[in-house]
Amino acid sequence: MIYESDHLIQVEVECPFPSQGFVARTLVECLSKRYQSSPLENEHAPMLRDLWVGTRDEIKPSMMEKTKWERPFRFYPKDHLINVVIDGAYFVHRLLKDQNKTFLLVITGANYLDDQSIRFIEALLRMEPCYVMLIYFKPCPFKLTCEGPLVKGKLLTVESNSGLEQFSTFHQKVNGQPLTGLERRKNLSALIQEARNKQEPQELLSILSEASFEYANGGYYKEALQYAVEGIELAKKLNQTQSHIFYRLLHTKYLCEVTHYKGKEASETAGQQFEVACSLNDHVKIANAGYNLAMNELRVNKNPRQALLHLCQTSHLLEDEIQNIKVAFVYAFCLNAKAFAYFQLRQAEKAKDYLNQAKKILEPFLDHDHIRMEQATFCYNFSQLLVAENNVEEAIEWIKQARELEPDFSIYQIEHANYLCHLTRYEDAISLYQSAKKMGVPSPELLIGLANAQYMMGDLTSSLETLTELRMKFPERIEGFVDSAMIYLDHLGEPEKAKHLLLQGESYQSKHPLYLFQLGRAYHELGETELAKCHIQKAITIDMECKEAWIELATLYFEEEDINGALTAINQAIKLDPDNPIAINNRRIFEEYIRERDCHD
Repeated sequence: MIYESDHLIQVEVECPFPSQGFVARTLVECLSKRYQSSPLENEHAPMLRDLWVGTRDEIKPSMMEKTKWERPFRFYPKDHLINVVIDGAYFVHRLLKDQNKTFLLVITGANYLDDQSIRFIEALLRMEPCYVMLIYFKPCPFKLTCEGPLVKGKLLTVESNSGLEQFSTFHQKVNGQPLTGLERRKNLSALIQEARNKQEPQELLSILSEASFEYANGGYYKEALQYAVEGIELAKKLNQTQSHIFYRLLHTKYLCEVTHYKGKEASETAGQQFEVACSLNDHVKIANAGYNLAMNELRVNKNPRQALLHLCQTSHLLEDEIQNIKVAFVYAFCLNAKAFAYFQLRQAEKAKDYLNQAKKILEPFLDHDHIRMEQATFCYNFSQLLVAENNVEEAIEWIKQARELEPDFSIYQIEHANYLCHLTRYEDAISLYQSAKKMGVPSPELLIGLANAQYMMGDLTSSLETLTELRMKFPERIEGFVDSAMIYLDHLGEPEKAKHLLLQGESYQSKHPLYLFQLGRAYHELGETELAKCHIQKAITIDMECKEAWIELATLYFEEEDINGALTAINQAIKLDPDNPIAINNRRIFEEYIRERDCHD
């Protein structure tokens, strides 16, 4: 049965008995009949009918070729029926997207869902704008593997005799179209104000907890911290400092403080978190708080031994429960923290051992999106530690593991290319950068890395083209200006182009010492000495440790025959970088000039 409104298409399907692919077949049949006469859907209706018929017989290759369906899934069972079910889900998505409406599938008798129908629902839930509600008449005999941000909040399972209120709330949300993060935050802010006006502290506490978490999740840490602090103070007044809500507020506060590099405050919050977790006697929360304490010791205090003490006191509580996904997740985080602690202690083999343990614990749960993502993050973080220790070859092996886990995550591919640049394998790096670029909108890090690799290969034209793209898309990035100017000045002998390009970025970069240095160089090459000196001196005023500016200033003084000024400037450059060959060579020239001048005198 189909119900349709301005915003919603709702289809109700009843499962009277288990039947392979029943839900997919029924849904496709309903939609085929509903839309085959619609002018907008004329081109889709025959395909829907073919799909429906195709579930009874083997799919013919010609049919698949005619429909040209795009398959957004990596794994396909050989069973043609399952293929049809998955393709059916994607096809439903395409049709509904054209309708520009939200789709709600309501299934009664969900206890009878067969494997193919479950797979169909899982596929449907990963597509916008599809929602599913399952109504069962006794405890549900199966669990859908619907994890991750793509499906969060899109599935509701209720018992037929007790789920009316839940259904009403869910239906209202879906019928009003899915709430965006901005809308959710606005709603929570309005609810907070309403609870304040009504002077209902318990309701306000609950909403503050939800709001702080939602704002932190959206990256609005300042607002999240304000709500968390308000909630913590209210919980204290209500004498609820040993509650799960109080723990959650502390956890959000800790995350906000860590994000804003408030190390001391984060340490205090993690300590409070630990005390509350102990009072609740919740092993997962105790271990999680212990992890937070340890990570703060590693990040802020650089005290790996104290971090290990926190971890050893708490993580062992979870050892017997790691079959549970939530427990395994926290326990793996603790092992990951131990790995980083041992790495700081220069015990790399022990660090790798703990990281491999963490990976092994999470392996049974890699079909869950967030678990796979965290596993990839572990590998990525460890690869960065190895690069910091100049062990780039091994770092590449770890970043490859991260890429295998999250092949569509371009950051890992970019980092892999960066590591190859460390090894001067620029051609291989360029190939990876360009592959990552095809994944979507390029990041500034990708463009900077690609331009640098092209430059190192001697392909100045391509490097300049990439840097132009960087300036157009990310004008706030200094590299697009100074690296281009460097090519024009050092390799192409075109100071006028360098000056013109740099002046285009003046509103973005006028307070950056490297920008001022390069602009000063351009003026110097053009013979505009006073402007050159003015910009170089500005660069030094902003950053007294800009050795390139000191070298350039020394050259300017020398050309004006201010030898004392030249020596003072070049000595400052050498003080900052004792092995700088340009500075050393320039001082030698200045000293030779003084000797020759003194001889003639």
